[in-house]
Amino acid sequence: MEGKFLTGNIDSSVNLSLDRVIRACEKLSIDRIAEKTIIVGGTNGKGSTILYLESLLLRAGYRLFTYLSPHLLSVSDRIRVNGVNLEEIEISRNYEEVREKLNSIWDSLTPFERFTVTSFYIAKQGKFDFALLEVGMGGRLDATNVFNNEYAVITSIALDHMDFLGDTIEEIAWEKAGIIKEGTFVVLGDIESSAYGVIEGVARGKKAILKRVSRDFGYDIRNFSIEAIEFSYSGIYLKESLFKLRQLNPVFAHNASLSIYLAENIVGSKIGNIDVYGALLNTEIPGRFEVVRLSDSIIILDVAHNFDALKVVKDCVDRLSGDVVWFISPVRGKNWWKVIDLIDPGRLFLVENPVRGFKKEELRRFGKVVDLDELETFIKNEGTYVFTGSFYIVGEVKRRLEKWKRSLKL
Repeated sequence: MEGKFLTGNIDSSVNLSLDRVIRACEKLSIDRIAEKTIIVGGTNGKGSTILYLESLLLRAGYRLFTYLSPHLLSVSDRIRVNGVNLEEIEISRNYEEVREKLNSIWDSLTPFERFTVTSFYIAKQGKFDFALLEVGMGGRLDATNVFNNEYAVITSIALDHMDFLGDTIEEIAWEKAGIIKEGTFVVLGDIESSAYGVIEGVARGKKAILKRVSRDFGYDIRNFSIEAIEFSYSGIYLKESLFKLRQLNPVFAHNASLSIYLAENIVGSKIGNIDVYGALLNTEIPGRFEVVRLSDSIIILDVAHNFDALKVVKDCVDRLSGDVVWFISPVRGKNWWKVIDLIDPGRLFLVENPVRGFKKEELRRFGKVVDLDELETFIKNEGTYVFTGSFYIVGEVKRRLEKWKRSLKL
């Protein structure tokens, strides 16, 4: 298969523009992929927000198409139909069909655009009430941003992808705000005032409806432990409602709250008839503060790859245990290095990352370096181990966990 996309790196190149995707959609006769479209953008928290929202809308009886990126273990993770990952063989068949139909313009598309257009082609064949699309990068010129979406969520704004999106929070906010169209209903997460001013200006110009956490709805952390996060939520119909999450990081209560509020606006007063508590509690979000117990050890997996996300993980881990060993496998173009100053160098190890990452010799400038093959020797000792910095290391550790369990005779 061209590019071996099922095992390769879909996001290896960036060429921000909507022209190529629009042209491809026109050739495939794709003008919409669902009755209504929801686009979720932001620096961090996009994937979890979509998956919480997916769980809620499924409980309300809607037919859903969900597109996520990047994937953790398989491209099957990226395309979901009514909450179930589409099998790789189906994705592969459609990918080949799209390549054949696009013919001469196929080579003009980036790998990410090819896969995104394929996902649209798959969605077009179904009958969906909602399409839930996760922005790949930025928003304004991202390949997902070609439809007149009725709803948008902007989860957070932080300095990331600065080579493409701008050097300031305000510039990045403007790019993220590109998912706001004429009359879009927008749910906004907790962002700083300068970014809010930019987004508010864009929303006003588009006559969009802008709702913001801590102003139009809110949440409060009630309990935090290695077992669960408990929080209360107050919105339109749900008042002081208590919920529990398996994702052991307070930021997920924020992301879940964005999803609940949007669901309230979509479902209306009937939100009280669905099991919101169960929908949230049973939402699985692999690789986002995922806790795995291995013998006497606790393994925490998180795909955080920029400073803001890594700092949240660090603060959360500090509340759970002070005796932690960190393994970070960073990608280029991120400000990950700022967080290593906050970690005891004696308990920090860096791991080479072949996917847009650093070689061993480069990482040695920042600290001690280990191979993935050496990690098993560490986790045989009782303790808490955090694997973070990229999707790469989390995916690799998840693949190896079964082998480690066998070697430890668990």
